[in-house]
Amino acid sequence: MRGLLATLVVLAHGAAYAAPRVAIYPLRSVGTSPEAMQQLEAALRIELQRAQALEIAEGPVPAKLRDCKAETPCLLEYGRTLGAQEVLSGEVRALPDSYSVTLRVLDVATGKETGKTAGSYNRDVEEMVWAARAHVARLKAPHRYAGQLVIEAKGATATVNDSAIKSGVPLVLRPGLHEVRVKSGKNSVQAWIEVRFEQTATVRLSGEPAQAAATYTPWVAPERVEFAQVPAPRNPPEDIDLLAPLVPPTEHRPVPAAVGGQPGWPKWPGIVAILGGLALAGGGVYELVHASALESEVKSLRGPTNEIPTDRRAEARTKLDEMNAARTIGVALSSVGGALVVGGSAYLFFAPSAGGAQVAVGGSF
Repeated sequence: MRGLLATLVVLAHGAAYAAPRVAIYPLRSVGTSPEAMQQLEAALRIELQRAQALEIAEGPVPAKLRDCKAETPCLLEYGRTLGAQEVLSGEVRALPDSYSVTLRVLDVATGKETGKTAGSYNRDVEEMVWAARAHVARLKAPHRYAGQLVIEAKGATATVNDSAIKSGVPLVLRPGLHEVRVKSGKNSVQAWIEVRFEQTATVRLSGEPAQAAATYTPWVAPERVEFAQVPAPRNPPEDIDLLAPLVPPTEHRPVPAAVGGQPGWPKWPGIVAILGGLALAGGGVYELVHASALESEVKSLRGPTNEIPTDRRAEARTKLDEMNAARTIGVALSSVGGALVVGGSAYLFFAPSAGGAQVAVGGSF
């Protein structure tokens, strides 16, 4: 969802000076489920309103403007109709194993495009909505951009960022990496634990030698968040930032190739080929069995001298024609079916498997 979040940066930039009225033109769906579109648009509207960064210009879309697509004059007219200073529009395209999202912001007064993003993302709608909420809070509501960390190690001494804390007591911290040290008996463990937005990271020791690992559960933050008096981490490793783009903003890559952790080839072509091949091969076997049955019937028509009686020759000729046709069809179907099964199996074996989403962000902000 990082491409969407980059657009929110554009919106928030103007809000630092004044709260502009922003019209959100209905996002265009290409094969995306209505449920996913509704959640995506709701995340934009609700979280921006909660952050009090922007004023959302509401109103129905006039009939003549219901098919704007990406046409700038049409979108600007929609913005003017609602008395908005900016218009946010975009497209969500469903791919076999990911979403391709394109968003852009137009300045109604100048008609210029002030920001544009494009990227592909895992088809996990809940993660996309969570990412949108986290980014808006980080930009415009830092007082509620928080997560929890709790260390469960009875009888142990523990520190977070070199500050002593009590085991089992939740700490409200800024999302990001925090240094955790736990000493229990002869075991002394140090680890960098990620705190996530509106989630509780529970740290426990396990294994031999002991290691610290975190599990995550949802956390409903109160209206007024009180952060723990813990210093900021010193010299953390390269921070894990789920909201940051994976390629430099100056580059533009519509959809990354399937390499390593990037999205791989979809599996359905191979599966369809195998199932289709099995069906054709089954039909071929049926035709060959039918041809063998016809051959037996023709042999049964022969008399003691191994010749077919004159009055049965027309019937025998018909059966021979049917036998030859069934045998030809059976061989063809079996060959094609076998080739499809082999090809589909090879596709599934050699095709790169799908991995984590990669993001391409383009445009200036």
